[in-house]
Order: sequence, then C-alpha cells, then structure tokens
Amino acid sequence: MSREESRLSAQLSHLRVATRVRNEAEAILSELGIQKGEPIVVERPPHQQTGRPVRVRTNMFSIQMNKPVRVFRYDLTIQGQFGEGKTIDFTRRSSSDALASDRKQCCRMAFELLLAEQSDKGYPPKEYCVYDLQAILFSLKELPIQGHTIVEMDIPEQFRPHFAPCTRLHFLIKCVEQFKLTLRSTVDKPPSNLELQNYDLQQFLEILTSQHAMGANLEHITFESGRSYLLDPEKFGFTVKDCPELSRGAYLAIGCQKSVRIVQGPSVDDPRAVMVLESKKTPFHKVERVIDKARSAFPGFPAQEATYRGVKQLLQGLYVLPNHTPRMVPFQIRELSSSARDTTFSFEGREVSVQEYFMVRYQVELQFPDAPLVVGKGKGKENNLYYPMEVLEVCDNQRLTSSQLTPDQTVDIIKASSVPPSLLDRQIQANCRSLRLNTDQTLVNAEIKIKETPIEVNGQQLLGPKVGYAGNARVELDTKKGSWAHRIGKARYLIPATVGVWAIYFCTRNERDMNEANQHIFIRTFMEQCRNKGMSIDFPAEVAFLGPPREDEEPSSLRRRFIRAQGKAQFIVVITEKSDLYVHKHLKQLEQEFDIVTQNVTIATARNAVDNQKSRLTMENVVNKTNVKCGGLNHAIILPNSDELGKDDLFVGFGMNHPGGFVTTEERRRGPPSVVGYAANDLKHPCAFSGDYLFQESRRDEKISIIDMILKTVIDRYNKHRGKMPRRIIIYRNGCSEGQFTSVLKFEIPILKETLRRLKCDAQITMIVPNRQHNIRFYPPNSRPGDKPWDQNLEPGTAIDSVVVHPTFFEFYLLSHQARQGTAKAPRYTVIYDENHLSLGDAENMTYALCYGHQIVACTVGLPAPCYIADCYAERGRNIYNAHAQSRHLESVDQMELQEMTEKLSYAEKVIRNKRFNA
Repeated sequence: MSREESRLSAQLSHLRVATRVRNEAEAILSELGIQKGEPIVVERPPHQQTGRPVRVRTNMFSIQMNKPVRVFRYDLTIQGQFGEGKTIDFTRRSSSDALASDRKQCCRMAFELLLAEQSDKGYPPKEYCVYDLQAILFSLKELPIQGHTIVEMDIPEQFRPHFAPCTRLHFLIKCVEQFKLTLRSTVDKPPSNLELQNYDLQQFLEILTSQHAMGANLEHITFESGRSYLLDPEKFGFTVKDCPELSRGAYLAIGCQKSVRIVQGPSVDDPRAVMVLESKKTPFHKVERVIDKARSAFPGFPAQEATYRGVKQLLQGLYVLPNHTPRMVPFQIRELSSSARDTTFSFEGREVSVQEYFMVRYQVELQFPDAPLVVGKGKGKENNLYYPMEVLEVCDNQRLTSSQLTPDQTVDIIKASSVPPSLLDRQIQANCRSLRLNTDQTLVNAEIKIKETPIEVNGQQLLGPKVGYAGNARVELDTKKGSWAHRIGKARYLIPATVGVWAIYFCTRNERDMNEANQHIFIRTFMEQCRNKGMSIDFPAEVAFLGPPREDEEPSSLRRRFIRAQGKAQFIVVITEKSDLYVHKHLKQLEQEFDIVTQNVTIATARNAVDNQKSRLTMENVVNKTNVKCGGLNHAIILPNSDELGKDDLFVGFGMNHPGGFVTTEERRRGPPSVVGYAANDLKHPCAFSGDYLFQESRRDEKISIIDMILKTVIDRYNKHRGKMPRRIIIYRNGCSEGQFTSVLKFEIPILKETLRRLKCDAQITMIVPNRQHNIRFYPPNSRPGDKPWDQNLEPGTAIDSVVVHPTFFEFYLLSHQARQGTAKAPRYTVIYDENHLSLGDAENMTYALCYGHQIVACTVGLPAPCYIADCYAERGRNIYNAHAQSRHLESVDQMELQEMTEKLSYAEKVIRNKRFNA
C-alpha cells in the first residue's frame, strides 16, 4: 500500500466524530424500531409579565442596515511557493497561536498584493472586501471571474522577509454560487426548523465588524470566535491596573469577544441584528529568551534538577525562534534533553559537544551550558532539532494554556477579570470604540451603522418561592442580601438525619495544626449544631490524628481505618489542608469503594467553626452538608399557591466533565473518558435530589447511547420511592450548545419517548437547555462605581425575556444568584421540546424556584438544582476516575472498558446511592 493510500485508509477508519455519532444514533434508532424526530424547536409563547419591571443594560449594540446591498462570497486559498514545487498553505487553520497569527498576517499582505496586482482587471479596492484572513472572502462588488480562477505572482523583494522562504504566491478563488445575500433594513425571522436555519448574514456581519481589527493598523491581534486583543490598551483609556503583569513571564491582555445575533427586536415581528461585545482578559506569554522565562518561573533553574519537570510543563508546546543567526524559522518545543555540555555529535570529523559547536560555528559562548537543551522538529525535517535555551526567543501572540497556568496566576487572572458592572460597562464601550466601527470605510460602503450606546431593555423581577423548614416555618429570600440565612432563626431541618456510627480523622501535616482541645471544641460544636437542627447524633466512635497520606502510600493509614469501619460506620469526617487535593481524591475513592458517606472539612473551616466570631454561620454550612449527606433534607421549596415544588414532577439534570487539554481523534477513543453526571428528585420528598455518573468516550456531549439508561433508572427510583409515576418530566439538558439542538431533537427525544412507552409511563416531557457559555451580560444602567459589587449587580430573580431574545425560539435569560464579586452572568434557557405546553411565566418561575434547591447554603445558586447537582456528580466521577487511574496505573480505556468502569466506579449498586453523598 502506498503512503497516500495508507493515509486515506487511516482517515476513513476514523470518521469525523460528528459523522460517527450520527451513524451510531441512527443504528440505535433502527435497532429500537423508532423514527427520527423532527428538528423543530418550540416557538416562543406570548410574553407574560409575572414580576416587577426592571430596567436592564446589555452589552449588545444595534446594527442598522440602511440600504439594499448585494453581497458576494468566494472561497480563497493562498499558497506560498519555494524551492522545487514546495508550498506553504497560508489559509490552512492551525491550533498554534503563533502559527495561526503568522499565517493571518501573511494572508493579509498577500491579499493586498493580489488586489494591487489585479486592480486593472476589475478587482475592487480592499474597502469593498470583507476578508477573514483565512479562506472566506465576501465582496460588495462582484469579482470578474466565472466559477474559479487561479492567479500567480512573484512576491516583491521588500515583502519576501515576511513570507520566507517563499518567493511566489498562488491564489485559488472560487465563486460560491449558492450564496445569496442582500443586506436590507429588515431581517427575516429565523424558522423553527433547525435544518432550515441560515447563518450567512450573521457570519458576514461578524467578519465585517472585525475588519478594522484585522487590518494593518497594528492596534489588535485577532483570534478565532471573534476574539481580539489590544496591542496598546492605554490608547483607548485602559490602565496598567486593567492589564496587570503576571508571574512566570506572562502578562494579561485586554480585548473583547464579539459576535452577531438575530434578536426579537422592539416588537414581536420585527427581528433585528445586534452586535454582542464582551470585554475579555487573557494571559499571554511575553516575548523573551527561553532561558529567562524558565529562570523567572523557577529561580533554582538550571542548577536544581528538581525544577526540570516544571520547566518542561511551562515550555512544552511553545513556538520559539532561534536568534543566533538570521533567516531562522520558528519551531515548536516538544521535549527537553540533556545539557549542551553533555550532548555530543559528529562535526567535521570529530565528536564535539553542543557547547563547543556553538562557539566554533557561531562564536556564541553559552552562559548556561548545563541547562537542558530544547528539542523541536523543524518543518519538513526528519530529525529533531536541539538548541540551547539561551539562543531561543518566545514567539509573540501565544496564549497560556490551562496546563501552563499556576494556581497563583489563576487567582490573579480571576481577580483582574472580576470587574463590577460600572467598570465592565466602561471597558465594553472602550473596546467598542477601539474597533472604529463607524469610521471604517468597509462598513460605510456596506451602508451599515453600529449604534455606539448599548441596548437597554425592560426585564422583570420574579417573585420567588418561599423556603419551608420544620414546624411549618417559612421564609423568603432577601434579594438585597441574596440569602435567607439571617431569617431562619432557630428553624429546624424539614427532615433531620440520623448520623449513626461515625468517626473523625485529622489528616493534616502537623498534629499542632489543631490541638486536642480545639479538636474537642470542634466536635462538641458540630454535635450541638446537629442537635439544634433536629438531627440525631452521638459521640464519634473514633477520633484520631493520621497525618496526610502520601501518594505512594498503599495501603494508607486512612484506608486501614475504612477497612476496619466497613459494615460498622455510616459516616466519616476527615479534616485536611485546603491545598491537599490528593487526600480529597483518595478520600472519595475510599467512600465509593467502602460504601461509607464521607465529609471533607478543611483545617481553615474547622478553625473558623470553633472561633466564636465566625462559628455560627461556618458550622451551620458544615452541618447543612452533613444532614443532606446522611439522608436528610434541610428545606422544601414552597410555591406561591402553597404547593411543594415537584410533587408530581420528575426533574432531571445533566452535567458534563471532560478531560483537560486538546485531544486527537485517537485520544478520544483511548484516552481519559468524559463523565456524565445526572441528578433527579427521585427520592421520597419532591425536593430531595440524588444522582450518579457514567463514563463515555472523551469529549462527546451527546447522550444518545446512555440517556435511555439514565431515564429508566430515575423513573424506576421515582416510582419506588413515591409509589407512582411522574405526571411531568422536566429535563434540564446542561452541556448542550445550540449546534447540538438538531441531534437532541432527532435522536435523544425519540429514545426518551420510547423508554417511557416501555416503562408504561405516560408522563409528558419538557426539555430545557441552560447555557452559560455565551458572551451576553446584563446589569443595571445606573451602576455606581463606589458601590459594592452586589449592589451594582441585578438582584436575584431578574429575567430578561423580550427584545434581545431569539425571535423564534422559546428563550429567556434568568439571573438567579447574587454576585459577590465581578458582574453576574445570567444563563440563557432555551425550551427546545415541550409536551407540557408551558407558558413563559411557567418556565421562568419553575426554573427560578429550582435555584432555591441546592440545600447546602441558604441562598439561591446560578443554575437550577438538577443541573448544579449533576455538575457536582460529574466532578465526583472525574475525581474517582483520576484516583482509580493513579492507583492502578491505568493509561487508556476503550469502549468495552467504559461500561465496566461505570459498573465498578459509580455508586449504582451502593447503599449510599439513596443519599446525596456528594453534597
């Protein structure tokens, strides 16, 4: 078999994930003998005003299209030619920031050269072209070509350094015949059938509004998904405080993420296009010598070998440029090797070290000959490249990956990015000005104007439910404080738990971290709080200081305690250092293995709990967890009609946890799996949630192969605990993008309905998709800079359900929690399937009420309880997998092993499955 045939065979054996998912879904439906569903979303019902009107400012800007303008589209390929038939495809996408940025700049210069070269042949000036610096070209004037054309030209001498080693350019321009777009003052209402959706206008407007950022003005650097960052932020009013320096040779860049949406508009049948602009801060690597970067991050480098692992993690994947000689090309760091002093090779008939070679060949005396060499692979080269760190420079425009960030850097980034509404509003408008939208000649030629002030709309403040405790005690949320904790008083838990036999262990580094007297105070205070809330608890069967288990310790002292407690104890509390994540993972692995509920309390929390000034609220939160973990229920959610939420309903939530980092197709099949968490109110009380998790192939968000299993499990449990079938099933399908709606409606909904039929359950299904991964922000229009962040933000219960929502879909935004810092983000909720015929008010008020159901803290949370709790189960599954993989040295799994892994590592067959063990 030839190399080309072999490559083709490999490609065919690994179909695109989307294609493979569709094929598998169709096979499942065929096996079940059911038809595909229609990809038609629920259309939005009439607007309802069920709450108090609230004025809201957005980060959306109106786009006015003033006259009819025809737009043409072309596919463009730009290649550089060098040597004998060798080419570089500048329009090819790259996952590397440095490479992608360099290619975009080459495309920009090449396109300008093309227009200048072809100007006498009828090609329009660049001010009539809308180009994404890759393969998409729009034009406001038709190009003089039929079908396609090829243009070749020599690169002018003064531009050749930018295109090195290329000397010629090759352009392939293809007409996109099926593209039909005319800009008009009115916008068509999108259809409810997802397969008929057309995004041509949005794509054109997104690229059009980025033309200044993509131009040769050197004010921005642009990336995928509408992201751009300012090269000189102070020019637009930003300060050093807005863009702080970070440790380890990094800095925080400020810019924006921009997109275009079609929204409802001021009246029901008047859709409008709007530009959404969110301020963004992202960490970038500084341009500096690699050796300087390594030494600033690890001061002991290169003398201390213990730093090598950290240096490798910091540098691996970076693009760097040799600076010891001209005409060098960038390459990517793959590995670190032995030092320049110790690495030898044959040069001019004798064995020389790399240190000696650089002196002889380049007259460069290395200052750090004992530092490890950087290993890379040059373009088109078979052998690896070896370079000393001190002759390499970090290439510009490279963002830090999550694996390169330290916890301290993450804290600094979060702190700098969490800006209150008054400051966020200023940053959004400054970013908008930086795009120079209304002075850009391309927008002028397109007869388009962007309003310079953000859109303001009327939202509504929903009337939330009440929270019910024992003895018919009912309290309301204080929307100003975002909590009802101060209103509870001495109210007892609605269902107080019986703790049973329990033990407490201190796994801190030093026994003096909490002396024996404070240990006893903590235990006594804990027990008193439990009893005050109505719980039944005796003294612990064992109290011991164990010290922290080491990662290589097997069996650990903690494991020995679990072996001894199995079948006897029902609850174990472990006190640890906050930073000791290994103990936490180890503890939860033991919980799953030995079927004993555990609670991890940090030493700082334990100290606060015995401090008279802080003890009440801290200990209350600790005990809130304990009661739920041990099978109790802290409070019920009481609707305005005095019914308990969910008395005839089954609420189901999904959560996803994917493995970190970029994965290839092969790694999807063989690497760490994704975890699907789920939660449902399938216990005896309608406000009590439980859940579990399953494993599936990495980075697959669809639930086609597992959703029937999950639904059957929760319906059986609901029937077992309540003695009846649910009347309604409300599914909050978290972790689903708008692009996946089609798959959900065509495949998941038919499987759900078939599962219900087989279970003889005639419940009606509603599926709601929450989405926090959007760039839309809402805040009061009159936020005052001197106020606290929670006073600047909208109050919990604020719904935005008109003007800026989708013109067709059943969609609303709901801010359900109070922001303690920064600006709160309101999730977007889309009702994509609804047999229960919910009104807008029904959907909003039900969703908001569920945000009262977290139980652990006396406040609302940012997502409905089924979703929030399901996310926690997904995270638990990830921790259990990681602990299992480390202890058993697993490196990969295949599909057969995933099912076995779910059976072994989930809680499905555990006694504590009937408790919310992950509270």
